Amino acid sequence: PRFVSILRHLKREGGRYDYVLFESGLTYMLPLVAKVYPQERILNHIHWPGDGNKKIDKSFAYLLSVSHFCAEEWKKATTRKDDKIFVWNNGYNDYFFQKRISRSEKENLYKELKLSETDDILIYVGRIIPEKGIKELLEALQRLHNEKLVLLLIGKANFGLDKTTAFEKEINSMIQKGSIRVIQTGFVSNENLYKYYGISTLAVMPTLIDESAGMVNIEAMASGVPLITTDKGAVKEYVDNAAVVLDTGSDFVDKLADAINDLLLHSEKRERMIQDGLKRACYFAKAEYFKRFISIIDNIERQEQRIKK
Repeated sequence: PRFVSILRHLKREGGRYDYVLFESGLTYMLPLVAKVYPQERILNHIHWPGDGNKKIDKSFAYLLSVSHFCAEEWKKATTRKDDKIFVWNNGYNDYFFQKRISRSEKENLYKELKLSETDDILIYVGRIIPEKGIKELLEALQRLHNEKLVLLLIGKANFGLDKTTAFEKEINSMIQKGSIRVIQTGFVSNENLYKYYGISTLAVMPTLIDESAGMVNIEAMASGVPLITTDKGAVKEYVDNAAVVLDTGSDFVDKLADAINDLLLHSEKRERMIQDGLKRACYFAKAEYFKRFISIIDNIERQEQRIKK
């Protein structure tokens, strides 16, 4: 019903707008938009590789992709040319992730979680699903035999819902049988995440599936935490050289264990990564995100003017 009302509005009031920016992931609806609004003024902003095909691709003028990875995936399924594609990298809410934990907050959180300042605290933030590499992370930590290690597992399988999945039960079983201390917080809102990042030595986001962007990596770096992640999808594109990026081949668990151990042993390397991460995260701040959007619209306008001439 909502989409039908939007179509009716565009048919009736479309002349008021310079462009329509299609933000829904349901790209198969784009041909319907093109029936009530000029195709040459429709912009398709994709946040994932999409379900692109030639019919959908012909129903809008420009593709705005969150990453080169997503753009290339779309191109494989269509005949879209490069001059009709713009990469508009995602942004993050820098208000939440530039906030720093106070001394009193840190002391209270240590007490609440039964932690010590001498602990080596690793943080994972995200959904507790197989594709995110949590099982492999637990296996890697078991190989380190480090009594000071603590893993903060922040997240649920179903975006904060209460239902426990079969995979979460498997992870719980691994934690109970293992020797590594693991603290499962469940879902934590963005406005409170800074506290958990603020007591963490490392952030580890070992995704096993292609990420369209991987903003949790940027948020970790913006929080001033050295990051270990993988090369899946657009992750490397986003973190650049500011993080340790691993491939997920057959010896992934060993490489993950080695990378964690190396950073725990070398504080000077962690400090360099913190500074590099903070600089990299600045590129994805809200103001920069908006500037990139304005630049893309300016480029589209120039292209359209050249076409008219």
